[in-house]
Amino acid sequence: MHFPRSEKGAERFRGHLLDLAHRLSGRGLTSVTIQTIKITLFGNDKRAPIAVEPPELDIRLPTGAPLGTVTVRKDGRALAFWVRPAGGSARYLCPINAPQEGVADLIKLAGQPR
Repeated sequence: MHFPRSEKGAERFRGHLLDLAHRLSGRGLTSVTIQTIKITLFGNDKRAPIAVEPPELDIRLPTGAPLGTVTVRKDGRALAFWVRPAGGSARYLCPINAPQEGVADLIKLAGQPR
């Protein structure tokens, strides 16, 4: 997976996830955006550069149970949303420029028995 490991790249990806989260609000699903950074410290006050990991959108059912995690990835030459359902494997969700398709798929996923 290609991810621009800069804060600017993370901010761009986070913006796409926040747009998807906004579209999910009011549909019975809650979400939180997660941003992970890794800092490596050495014993002599030296540190490695900060590594910015890809942001994730954690989505939960109304009961609080996890539905899945959405990320932004490159699909060929274009950006796309990918979802990793709780207990499942990551799969393509929708193109980045069609978040309404992702919302419909996530709502359908929420209705399936766990």
